Amino acid sequence: MQNSKKFPGSPGRAKLDIAIQPLLSQTEILNLPIFKGINVAACRLKIGPQQADLAHRYLNPAERGVLRQFTFPRRAAQWLAGRLCAKAAALSVISTSSPSPAAWQQIEINNQPSGRPFIAPSSAGPIPDISISHSGNQAAALAVRPFLCGLDLQEIKNTSRIKSRFANPEEEILLLRQGTVLNQSPKAMFIMLWSIKEAVRKAFPLHPLPGFLDLNLQSLSTTTGGFSGRIACRRSDMPDILSFFAFIENNYAAAFIINREPGTTADNYLVTI
Repeated sequence: MQNSKKFPGSPGRAKLDIAIQPLLSQTEILNLPIFKGINVAACRLKIGPQQADLAHRYLNPAERGVLRQFTFPRRAAQWLAGRLCAKAAALSVISTSSPSPAAWQQIEINNQPSGRPFIAPSSAGPIPDISISHSGNQAAALAVRPFLCGLDLQEIKNTSRIKSRFANPEEEILLLRQGTVLNQSPKAMFIMLWSIKEAVRKAFPLHPLPGFLDLNLQSLSTTTGGFSGRIACRRSDMPDILSFFAFIENNYAAAFIINREPGTTADNYLVTI
């Protein structure tokens, strides 16, 4: 499915002098059942070294200190682009007005020991959950209130040598059949499956994380702007069935999961960190 609003897109609500774009259109957010009844924003940004000049304006002192610890410029650029996307998405969920540079700095993003990002409780406004991903030359982030969320973005590449680690034979049959109907390459379909399962793992911060083969693709169909379907979970501490939204576009696949389990609000999750 193609949707030119994703790669590239029109300016997002939280845009200042950063070329941040919406990853999801308002039509998708309003019409897709997975997002019903929640506040959602998703943003993307092309990774570039020139963004380092923006760190002093959009990161607070603690975050700038973390950025300075990176020894590889490429890794620093990925980290910064992901943070900028997450702040933009969070600000879009928190407020409908255009944020000031001070508002960007008030949103402080930390990581729990597992690496999962979260917004510090001292940040201004209601606390949304966030998920960050980057691949190739793109970074993206999802912000959701009040539930936990998972986003995964992957550049499309050949996974034939490792597909047995994340796809079972039944899933392979379903992907190849649907890919043929939808005119999508096997390479793209398998990367989308990887993204879907990785998004599930991000939305359910369990220890240990569910394995890729603990998650089984049950259905896949076209919907507004991409694909929807269901994933079955073999873990007793997870729902039996989860719904997802995913898309393939311009050599990238992305997937979105919302964790609506009782008690899994962003506020409750922060209490356990």
